[in-house]
Amino acid sequence: MKKNRLINLSLLLVALLLALLAIYEPGIKKPTELPSLVQLKREAVEHILIRRANQPNIELERDDAGHWQLLQPLKATASDFRIDALLRVTASKSLGSFAAAEKPLSDYQLAHPQVELVLNGTTRIAFGSNTPLDHRRYVLLDETVHLISDTLYYHLIGTFPTFVSRRPLPQSSSISVLQLPQLHLQWRDERWQVEPRPEDYSADRLSRLLDAWQYASANQVKAYDGNAGEAITVQLDAGEQPFEFLLTAREPDLILARPKLGIQYHFPAEAAAQLLQFSAAEPDGDLVDPDRVN
Repeated sequence: MKKNRLINLSLLLVALLLALLAIYEPGIKKPTELPSLVQLKREAVEHILIRRANQPNIELERDDAGHWQLLQPLKATASDFRIDALLRVTASKSLGSFAAAEKPLSDYQLAHPQVELVLNGTTRIAFGSNTPLDHRRYVLLDETVHLISDTLYYHLIGTFPTFVSRRPLPQSSSISVLQLPQLHLQWRDERWQVEPRPEDYSADRLSRLLDAWQYASANQVKAYDGNAGEAITVQLDAGEQPFEFLLTAREPDLILARPKLGIQYHFPAEAAAQLLQFSAAEPDGDLVDPDRVN
């Protein structure tokens, strides 16, 4: 009996010793918190400039209402999804660093960087080569080379249409004129004038058509391919210049182009039933705004 007690006591002591080793890990240095790459808060960023070799610069600015606008290479409302991805740089951590003077920058493709991100005109981050095995990238900031997670770079090198909002019309827009290929709507004399007026016309169907345009958001924005099409004009109440589109395709995508901007919006083909005519059915969600979802 006494022997069994000694064995149990020994096992208990061993268990306690193992628990202490697991908790305190003697000889293992606890890692310190990784330093932030930049000293800017997300909400403090008001201006973004992206310089890319062999591609146009991308310039973005937050307006007085807090919405991001694309200034270069064209003027348009910016993609909330893309801006969100860019601003994650304010939360990026430096996974390692060394002084730029210690090693040749050319070894890390930083002597003549292909991509540079400038925040608020002062914080400049140059992007160099990556480490494919652990998915990290070398960046140069304030005479220091850092290693960061290699996610931001691929958002920076996207073609310029990917920075444009997928909504053809501004947020909170109110339409006063909608000229479609086979339908004309205009707010005049305190009522909507519709020509030609369909036999099954109703105020609900009119409202659904206007809402479809006001809240429409494309699946993709691409560079304009130069194809001709039918003219569509949208005039907003605010009195800005009308939005001029070309309906260049209905299948496999419904494509609305803005040739003057060099872009085109791609919708699913079934969106034509909501955007180009009076729809008898409630919208089925095809035109949900992905900028608000993401």
